[in-house]
Amino acid sequence: MAITIVNGNRGTATEKTSDQTLALTPSGTLAAGNYGLLAVVIDNTGTAEGETNDVSATDTQGHLWVKLREQTEANTAALTGVTCALLLAELTNGLAVTDTVNIALAAASTAKGAGLAELSVDVGNMLVLSGANGSNEVAATAYSVALSGLDNVAGLYVGMSAAEDELDTAVTLDGSYSALAFGSVGSGVAGGNQSNVRARVGTLANTSTGDTFDQTGLTVDDRATVLVRVEEEAAPPSVAVSTPPLRLGGASAW
Repeated sequence: MAITIVNGNRGTATEKTSDQTLALTPSGTLAAGNYGLLAVVIDNTGTAEGETNDVSATDTQGHLWVKLREQTEANTAALTGVTCALLLAELTNGLAVTDTVNIALAAASTAKGAGLAELSVDVGNMLVLSGANGSNEVAATAYSVALSGLDNVAGLYVGMSAAEDELDTAVTLDGSYSALAFGSVGSGVAGGNQSNVRARVGTLANTSTGDTFDQTGLTVDDRATVLVRVEEEAAPPSVAVSTPPLRLGGASAW
């Protein structure tokens, strides 16, 4: 059993326009039966801190995009901090370069970015979420998110470091994590650091009961960080593979 990163760069999107949408067009075909992993970073849309629910996604093939984790540092007001989110979809129909992943926001946001990667599992298996956590900090030079108490099985940790900034030095990955090939995602470089958002996403494949995704010595920024672990399991005969259940904290959803 193995989770494979088929392609770490299936397209990116960037925008600096005040609206509630962001569209990502795949740069290559994602095969039917594989999974799309979507990372989104935006100016926060509201004042809520911590785990939020402001980002969602659909696509032109009608797949179900399940949010693995979303985290926000609002810094007391809308558009003064950063929100990041990881979403996953099983691509029963695949996605082609003529398709679009449509990201919807709870309210208007100006600075936005997204990246798409393609994952696969063995035939007859499915990806399930076995852990998720997040952290947020204001004017911080470090981030840290931990997962613990998981089943001691092979899994893929996915960490996302996001900040209200335009520099990679603001979102340097934990040295144990390998960056997904789409690299940095965000709203660009025009306008100065504090009017942009930036994020990097890394993965770590191992067998463990948990891990900590962290880094220090970064530029001073408002930060939102997430860490999730997905693992591979046999798909129960009674569960349609086109609607993968998520398992949280070791308790199955089916």
